Amino acid sequence: MHSSDDNYVKPFHPVDDFLTINVIGHLAIHGLDTTVLAQEYSTPAYIIGEQRVRENLRKWVRAFRHKYPRTKIFYALKADSLLAVCPILKQEGAGFGVGSEPIAGKNIGYLKT
Repeated sequence: MHSSDDNYVKPFHPVDDFLTINVIGHLAIHGLDTTVLAQEYSTPAYIIGEQRVRENLRKWVRAFRHKYPRTKIFYALKADSLLAVCPILKQEGAGFGVGSEPIAGKNIGYLKT
């Protein structure tokens, strides 16, 4: 006999080295135990892997440039204003779509104060 909780348990499939289950059975992001992250930073929290951001952007660029060689990727700050990823994306050559260019540009390092 199954409890009603069994209906909510889904099988976990690791994603590369990004999402895994560690040796004590906790979800890990890039090897970091999510329960430790929750204790240290509280919840909810955005956990962003720098390497994953770089890999994903490079995949997008390759995919688009295969067909459209002059493609430039722009990160939409208005839709997702996680400023911590901006320096990473800037290093990778991305542009930025901003609603208030002077303020956002200063925050991501494109405009000097």
